[in-house]
Amino acid sequence: MSIYRLYGATTLGFVCQLLALVLISSAVAATEPREASALSLAQTPAVPLTDLPRLAQIQAQLDARRVVFVGEFHKRLQDHCIQLEVIRHLAAQAQPLAIGVEWFQQPFQEAIDRYLAGAIDARALLQASEYYDRWGYDFRLYVPILRFARAHGIPVIALNLPTELTRAAARQDLDTLSPALRKWLPDRLDRTDTDYRRRLKRVYRSHGDHDEVDFEHFYTVQLLWDEGMAQRAAHYLDMHPNTRMVILAGSGHLAHGSGIPNRLRRRTGIDGAILLPGWEGPLQAGLADYLLLPAARQLPKPGRLGLALLPKAGHLIVHSFTDNSSAQAAGVKTDDVLLAINDQPVKTISDVRVALWDHPPGDVMQLRVQRTARLGEKHPLTFEIILH
Repeated sequence: MSIYRLYGATTLGFVCQLLALVLISSAVAATEPREASALSLAQTPAVPLTDLPRLAQIQAQLDARRVVFVGEFHKRLQDHCIQLEVIRHLAAQAQPLAIGVEWFQQPFQEAIDRYLAGAIDARALLQASEYYDRWGYDFRLYVPILRFARAHGIPVIALNLPTELTRAAARQDLDTLSPALRKWLPDRLDRTDTDYRRRLKRVYRSHGDHDEVDFEHFYTVQLLWDEGMAQRAAHYLDMHPNTRMVILAGSGHLAHGSGIPNRLRRRTGIDGAILLPGWEGPLQAGLADYLLLPAARQLPKPGRLGLALLPKAGHLIVHSFTDNSSAQAAGVKTDDVLLAINDQPVKTISDVRVALWDHPPGDVMQLRVQRTARLGEKHPLTFEIILH
């Protein structure tokens, strides 16, 4: 895996971006005086691509940092593989390690602790943490990190704020929140980073949104996430002064240090190292300490039921079937109510995702449904199907 060290003058890592700069500079040359054009071309950033360092070569430089931030684009398997590799390296050092994660919310720390202690399995953790309702990304992306932490006795700390708070903050001012939500608010929201605000406004407007009041709510929610995660990490580090922490969060919360890193430093004085596995925005000085360039990886296809479900009145109704559906061939019909998968009760789509999360195509599953006959009597039926 190749790595760019981002320091000094503006650094552009990708060849296509370098070519784009050359093309832009050429276009400018047609309209500017020759002297100005030559000066602009002389300042074109250049990156040597002949001898890029590898992750293994820079890991020793992380050993002196008490906090290491590793970003992610949530759906990219390669990013999570990088996170686990960094954790493996840090865990091999003598100093105790903790892992702070964005993907679990603070009210559910007890469920994480129980999983790490071996008291519950991954499926029970998904249910107890309301994972699919509150985060939703394919759990297979994250479970190797959790399994490593459990196997090596490494605490995993839920950093994120509860969804109820951020959803409310997206609609109303913070001083109008209920006491039940206000207790989760971080102690302050630092709005002094004007560059961060400008970057967030560009993101906001890129989605076609231009309402300034809505932007203020959008901006406040971003700051809540950043400050809330930084405060939770700071509290843990203060309570465990001999422990290091690796913080795993979306790259947007880490880039330029504007999100979590600077807010953690404000609370603790700790200057952590920032690693980003790829980046989709402009590449420039101060983006991170290291930009990693991992090769793309893909999860295997998940198992599917071969039917579409419609949530209705607290039940899941079979609405339609995919082509060559095993469920349909087995005898499941539209309007059946899905009651259980492998004896695990299901009432929501999240329940279905919990039941299926680790089952690949080809696995045999039992579906228990309820069918209403013409005269209204209800019959429980069980079918054996093969996941698609």
